[in-house]
Amino acid sequence: MYKSILFFLLILTSSSLLHSQFQLKVNNGTGSGTYSTGDTVHVWANTPNQMEVFTSWVGSGAEYLTLRDEWHTFLIVPEGEQPGNLEITAQYAILPKINYGMEKILLFREDSGRHETRRRAKKPVFYFIPPHPKAVVFLFHGTNGSGYSMAMGKYESGSIIKDLLHNGYACVMFSANEADFGDQNGDDKRRWKTRPFPMDSATNIDLKNLVLLEDQLRSKFHLDNLPFYAFGVSNGAVFSDLCAPYRGYRAVGHMVGNGSIRFHQYIGGELPTIWLMAENDHQANADSAIARTNYQAMLDRGIDAEWYLLEKSPVYASRFTRSLKGITADQSKKIAQTLKQEGYLTPDKYLNFDILEDKKDEISRTLIQQKIVTKTQSKEVIDQLKIVNADHGAHGDYNKRIIAFFDRYLTLSEVDAPLKDNSPLQIYPNPASTWIFLNQKSTIQQVNLFNLQGQLIHQWKGDRHQLNIFNIPSGTYILDVRSEAGKQSGPVVIE
Repeated sequence: MYKSILFFLLILTSSSLLHSQFQLKVNNGTGSGTYSTGDTVHVWANTPNQMEVFTSWVGSGAEYLTLRDEWHTFLIVPEGEQPGNLEITAQYAILPKINYGMEKILLFREDSGRHETRRRAKKPVFYFIPPHPKAVVFLFHGTNGSGYSMAMGKYESGSIIKDLLHNGYACVMFSANEADFGDQNGDDKRRWKTRPFPMDSATNIDLKNLVLLEDQLRSKFHLDNLPFYAFGVSNGAVFSDLCAPYRGYRAVGHMVGNGSIRFHQYIGGELPTIWLMAENDHQANADSAIARTNYQAMLDRGIDAEWYLLEKSPVYASRFTRSLKGITADQSKKIAQTLKQEGYLTPDKYLNFDILEDKKDEISRTLIQQKIVTKTQSKEVIDQLKIVNADHGAHGDYNKRIIAFFDRYLTLSEVDAPLKDNSPLQIYPNPASTWIFLNQKSTIQQVNLFNLQGQLIHQWKGDRHQLNIFNIPSGTYILDVRSEAGKQSGPVVIE
């Protein structure tokens, strides 16, 4: 009997050591409370003001955060640790002075399949240019969206833009031809043209306008030597697949879109791609399983890619202050309380249904009738509930992951100017770790990589302007490029 009691006490002691409690204090955010080691704790930073961006978490608990630089992250203290009381603080930075605006630029239009080149149309183009930009990102809206909705109409896409600007990326948005001039193929949807396949700027009105717009932007804002990136939401992600390799962009961002690897294969070389999907997305063209297969196929071919999946999260009191329509902290608290009182939330504050589309009108009507929000504000509430429910739509939960991925294809030498040898050939970045890009106007026939002893290390044939160097050992090499213009060579350092 005595041994049994000792054994029982030993089990209790071991369990208490493995699952000790700790206090967490969250400054400038939500998530304070008492937790046990091993718990997964949601932590959110307060909504920054219009001219600020969230930058990072600091404090004694920061080491336990899964992502210190994202405004919504998780704190996990491993079992067996004795952390004591923890504290974290959300930090913010002020945006630099931005050159921004909207201009109507003369581009092409298409009506019922006819290119009306004699009747060009002025299309609204939205731009945000930070001081001394290091790169340019085209952001492409989803089905039934527009350049305006991407640039100024949605809080979450706006948060992506703000983070890009803070990190030195210029941002440009315009609308698909169908968004401006109506459905052209009878599917009752207004989106980017991605069919028939294959296609190019001679047959694709949206790609044609992108090419023309690039030239005008380079001239107007002196962007001649800057690299370009593509980032798309939903249908815009598919269009990113098409335009990015065609235009020689550096990398692609996909948000809630399957993407289309066959575009990359047709044009000649997939680009590095970051995938940002949602676990509860019910859109057929944003199936996480299909996107995951595409992502894995890229990895199998040695193409740099990253994958992030938005998971469901609980509703918290200040969730709905992520608003462009002035939802206050008091309103946000009342929204959260009403959702709970009306039975829309589980005891742990998750939505208690799977498909938001079936409930959104009912929720909006309830909030409007109780005079908690206006009709316009109710739409923003639904946008935030989509993110809570990990459903289809733009979100800002992984903004810093996008930037880190894009930054991977920039170096300090490139930010200033691409390194050049004494020829038309430009090699960048240099040093490089994953990819080398060649800015060569002539058609490339063959590229050879030699070590300093003159031994051939690798060879690429065909018109290749981006070279995969994942499996090449670190060192200094000579890159030999043979094109229609002749032979050029230059040193390159692989890290």
